[in-house]
Amino acid sequence: MHNAPQATPWGGQFMNTFEENKRYPCDHGQTDQEWETSVHHYSQALQHNPRSPEALVGLGRGLLKLGKMDEGLAVLSTAIAIQPGHIDALLLLGHGLLDRGRGEDALQFFLRVLDLESDHVTALQGMGQAFLRLGQLQQAKTYLSQALQLAPNHPETLILLGGVVHRLGMWDQAQELLRQAAKNHPDPCTAHNTLGCVLLEQGHFAAAEEQFQRALTIHPQDCGIINNLGVAWMRQGRVAAALDQFRHALNLKPDYHEAANNMGLAYQELGLLDDALLAFRHAQRLKPDFADPYFNEGVIELTKGNFVQGWRGFAWRLRMEKYHNHRHLHTATDLTALAGRTVLVVCELGFGDTIQFIRYARLLQGHAAQVIVVCPEPLVRLLTHAPGVTQCLGDSTPPPPCDTHVFLLSLPYLFGHSIPDFPATIPYLTAHPQRIDFFRQSLKQHPGYRIGIVWRGNPQHLQDRHRSMTAMQFSQLLNVAGITLVNLQKEASQEEITLLSAKGKNRWVDFRSELHDFADTAAAIMALDLVITVDTAVAHLAGALGKPVWVLLPAVADWRWLLERPDSPWYPTMRLFRQTSLGDWPTVLTHVLEQLPRLLANTPQPD
Repeated sequence: MHNAPQATPWGGQFMNTFEENKRYPCDHGQTDQEWETSVHHYSQALQHNPRSPEALVGLGRGLLKLGKMDEGLAVLSTAIAIQPGHIDALLLLGHGLLDRGRGEDALQFFLRVLDLESDHVTALQGMGQAFLRLGQLQQAKTYLSQALQLAPNHPETLILLGGVVHRLGMWDQAQELLRQAAKNHPDPCTAHNTLGCVLLEQGHFAAAEEQFQRALTIHPQDCGIINNLGVAWMRQGRVAAALDQFRHALNLKPDYHEAANNMGLAYQELGLLDDALLAFRHAQRLKPDFADPYFNEGVIELTKGNFVQGWRGFAWRLRMEKYHNHRHLHTATDLTALAGRTVLVVCELGFGDTIQFIRYARLLQGHAAQVIVVCPEPLVRLLTHAPGVTQCLGDSTPPPPCDTHVFLLSLPYLFGHSIPDFPATIPYLTAHPQRIDFFRQSLKQHPGYRIGIVWRGNPQHLQDRHRSMTAMQFSQLLNVAGITLVNLQKEASQEEITLLSAKGKNRWVDFRSELHDFADTAAAIMALDLVITVDTAVAHLAGALGKPVWVLLPAVADWRWLLERPDSPWYPTMRLFRQTSLGDWPTVLTHVLEQLPRLLANTPQPD
């Protein structure tokens, strides 16, 4: 798992959440000095008439704008006590509570406004913002849509609704709303910035960069947009330039914890792990409850082989935004709580992570009465017979009642494991004998040493540009006499297949049509002599099956492969071939091409 640099749609706010711009009703963009003057003016007015609702509202607004939240909320509460139907006071108090993270409390004040004026646009916006904060996206969409019907070109509503529908997966509608906001807003900076964040999440990095550049032409010193431009550059591989952007954003706003965290991620991608640690720890000091840098520090410690500290930091992922939908689960925090219980294991991350850590089910069974695993559908048949698994369900199947939950990658932390303690009994996964025999029979007519290959991973993976290779590069393996290449690349294009087939002829086999899930892939691997792959789930699968596997790694590899070593403590049958510099696949291939003939010379040839 590799954490992503964070873009912040509202300059300086946390994460990619598309929340409200921090403006209060009747806020016309005054400076802090002007707000100080306003506070002084209303304070003097209240000396003459302490029960003046207008003066209390003016004072409360000024205090909120100056960041004196508790004082401002108290003053506004007094105003409402004197005049319960004061709409500005109700709206200000609602927005102030939102900024305090008290979405439930904010709702009641917006509802009170709607009781007075059912078509009040700002109150409808407030309802949408509150539900957005609470993660209730459909309700947020309902209220913001009502607000937009009343004011069709209201730019703030367009921006908010664009963010909500984006999070609901309605990509095209989100872009349309945000582009409309950019046209109608007198200051389209926020619309461009938010649209950039939407495009980032869709993987349109160059288009996102263009939107951030447009926003910066309007507000060139906005540290949030500067940070976001850095994220866009980082996603395009311009890491050094991105680092400069994060540093610039942090110079403009020294307490900008997201920028400090992003600096750490940039250093990490450059392989500068000690510098990354310093940046993550700085982000922690800036905002002690910000989960990301603690998790990222954990990843660095895991990479260095410091697993006790690493798992502790890795556990912070459960407090991150991406785990928001799991926060209702009752999760086990120690092994004693599992005794005699039915435990639901949530496979939270990718296919490879699940294959790697399902080994812990056997240990978990020693503490729990039943171990029920919920995993992605393509893994169900493979994991159904894994040691320790009582029942395996696809993630679209409602699970049975259980006593507690545990996230799969929390198990090493619960067991307190460092490298010597890893459960490394291999194999811990098996394939169906009849399917193995089918693949063996299919290979009989193809001569030589049979090597399964995977040259690229999921293109949506944040690190795919570093870890994946090309079919052309892998075709060089056919220069070694005495081998047959077997395609395990399920998503290979016809162009890639044509290239390898033309070069391989009878020494090339394409199994794509037979690989329906990972159980099929496991059976195919068991019919082979070796697997050569980049860092994908197939690497884990071959290792878990106990088959020889060579994994080709980028210079800055994922944490689980540690640093420098040519082997893996997770998989005894695995060899690691590492880049010595960023992007240097030719050297890796040269090493592989040197080692393959030596392997063949020392291995009896298959029938």
